[in-house]
Amino acid sequence: MSTQIDAVFVTWFDAEVKRSYGDSRVLKGKCYEKTVTGVTAYFNKKGKGLATVHNAGSEVTYMNTDFSRVSCTLVGYEAFDSADIFDAKNLNFPEVTELAEVCGDAIGLRQDQVVIDAITTGRETSDATYTVGTVGAKLTVATLLAGKKRLDKNGVPSTDRYMLHDANQLSDLLNTTQVTSSDFNSVQSLVHGNVDSFLGMEFIMIADRQEGGLPNPGSTSVRGYMYHKRSVGFAENMAMVSSMDWIAKEQAYMVGAKFQAGAVVIDKTGIVSVQSLTS
Repeated sequence: MSTQIDAVFVTWFDAEVKRSYGDSRVLKGKCYEKTVTGVTAYFNKKGKGLATVHNAGSEVTYMNTDFSRVSCTLVGYEAFDSADIFDAKNLNFPEVTELAEVCGDAIGLRQDQVVIDAITTGRETSDATYTVGTVGAKLTVATLLAGKKRLDKNGVPSTDRYMLHDANQLSDLLNTTQVTSSDFNSVQSLVHGNVDSFLGMEFIMIADRQEGGLPNPGSTSVRGYMYHKRSVGFAENMAMVSSMDWIAKEQAYMVGAKFQAGAVVIDKTGIVSVQSLTS
């Protein structure tokens, strides 16, 4: 049996990995993303300016805008598995599809987790000003309004706002009249079974996952996040790539995908922690 993989198998595998990756990468485009060179990425943070009254004949008053930057270290991740030459039966298409789905899902979930972990680390819960909700209590509209109010007071742009939540928080909201009533929200939540947007924020559910998911600071609590797109940076120096190689020593094909990336909070004032009951 030839150990040379026909190009059609490689092409099929790569396409299937990218398809599955796209399905599981729910936070793609939901933060400030860029491609860099090297293992360290920098994101610039600019302060606010203040316009002053013009006085004819007087020197211009400079705003002295404060510029700073934050950085993150890029880390490489990989998701590989082997397909025995006999078990795989020369890697027929069903086998390729199944392995590709597993690899694609693993990469997509891990990239999202990189962003979630950065938000968790960068938004300290010790700052009560940026924490809403109560540990062990259900998520309510009042809690969401409190979080929105904090973002509004900080002058966070009203567009590109997101709310990361888990299944229990979603369930709490679906049982809330203000969310499901067409008088308050044009999205027919009960019809579709989920909340798409509310209070100017796009809702994104983060399912339970081995990678960690949303932080669970206690056995009965979970922490979601309201944040603005430009408050979180995601950088990569190697986008997700797939490969399929013959390992003679193992008499198997090594298939999988890899990437290298990192994330960091750029502006803490654009992120609010949302605590609530998890079960």
